Amino acid sequence: MRLTNTAWLRDLLDPHFPPCVSIYLPTERAKPPATQNPRLYRDLVDQAERVLASDYRSRITRPIVEKLHSVGRDDGFWVGDRDGLAVFASPDVLRVIDLHKPVRPATHVADSFHIKPLLRILQSDERYHVLTLTQRHVQMFEGAGDMPLVPLDSQNLPQDPGVVSKMRLTHQVSATEDLHTPPTQFPDEGTAAAPASLDAFFRAVDKAVWENFSRDTGLPLLLCAVEHYHPQFHAISNNPQLLPEGIKHDPQNLGVERLRQEAWAIIEPGVRARIETVTDQFRAAKAHQKGSDEPVEVLQAATDGRVQTLLIDAAHEIPARFDPITGRIAAATPVDPHADDLLDEVAEVVLRADGEVLVLPPEMMPTDQGLAAIYRY
Repeated sequence: MRLTNTAWLRDLLDPHFPPCVSIYLPTERAKPPATQNPRLYRDLVDQAERVLASDYRSRITRPIVEKLHSVGRDDGFWVGDRDGLAVFASPDVLRVIDLHKPVRPATHVADSFHIKPLLRILQSDERYHVLTLTQRHVQMFEGAGDMPLVPLDSQNLPQDPGVVSKMRLTHQVSATEDLHTPPTQFPDEGTAAAPASLDAFFRAVDKAVWENFSRDTGLPLLLCAVEHYHPQFHAISNNPQLLPEGIKHDPQNLGVERLRQEAWAIIEPGVRARIETVTDQFRAAKAHQKGSDEPVEVLQAATDGRVQTLLIDAAHEIPARFDPITGRIAAATPVDPHADDLLDEVAEVVLRADGEVLVLPPEMMPTDQGLAAIYRY
């Protein structure tokens, strides 16, 4: 099981043998697992089977159906901190991906995988980390937009100054490795080491957060701690992802929902400002014939590798078939099992050409056509 990242997105964008089945389902977090999760998944698999059976031979569809049914057979599969699930299956691949953002239940059968619901989840502008810090407990969370915060595995973070007193903390030594290395014992040692200073504790936390979270994700980091900790932590931090703003409250007095509200209040203005900048760039580009919101024009430009930035309406769909070899677009019929969302097709083409794709809510789109493109030239 893998969390969302661009590595598997690239894998899904690679050509795969059709038919390609994409299944999305929201999941309820419950212990024991909510019974509706496997039931909804079975219903979506049944939908896929009906579509596959209507237009493909059983020798082609049988391996795909077997792969879909293999997911979730073990009851333990449905235990986990996830808000959604995405399953992708074709004759040559099976991918199961945990989502920390709810999605609408859907089944797509087409010549390529349906990825548009994933793109907004991957947009780093809306993703961020929160570090809650006290002298008794240290915890990392990940947020995405205004969705609930997800607690992250924080066992590799020092939890109190007493732990840090046993660590060496040099530039050459990983804080994570040092945290789990038993201290050297000497014969004359008869008392426990004194707790480390607050500076040493903060330095150890900062280094471990960088090694375990910030270095690989590049996500902005917010500190949540009592107010007088903020200047001290910022003074010693070497983490370039740490934002100057922070949540100046004792984490012990904040519930997770209040923590999310405080974090999103800091992150959201920057997200909206960046989106407004891009939409203004589109309007200027369109006025000078360097951009378009006509689907056929944009798809042709994308096929030619000329789209630098593509904006897509999260709530808009254009059912159609696109032939990447001929470049032809065929409007979907009500019974066409191969019809995909044309916006999804355009996004795939742009991403393969190293363009940028942003999925926006309808109210933030600069056009009602469902898409808007800024050309490279």
